[in-house]
Amino acid sequence: MQILALDIERDHDNKQLCGTLTYRSEDHQGLLLWTVDAQPHRIDVHFVQGDSPDWDLWVEQHLAILSDKLILEIARHRGLPALESSHPAFAFAS
Repeated sequence: MQILALDIERDHDNKQLCGTLTYRSEDHQGLLLWTVDAQPHRIDVHFVQGDSPDWDLWVEQHLAILSDKLILEIARHRGLPALESSHPAFAFAS
């Protein structure tokens, strides 16, 4: 799955966000409206509408990867240090 475009339309203190996501996968391409609510120990992701008739079934089947990719893409747009390869979280024991 590939994210083609991410638009953050509303942002409340980097904790409550909403926007649109344009994506492409092997079997589907479309646009989704999403919300993210970031708590100290939890991030809730919801996809609230899509541009195809079966968007909700498709999201249900791909929810884990879609949510992860959305969170990572938001972090990239924000320049969050946790995604830098030099960050301690990426230091693996050998």
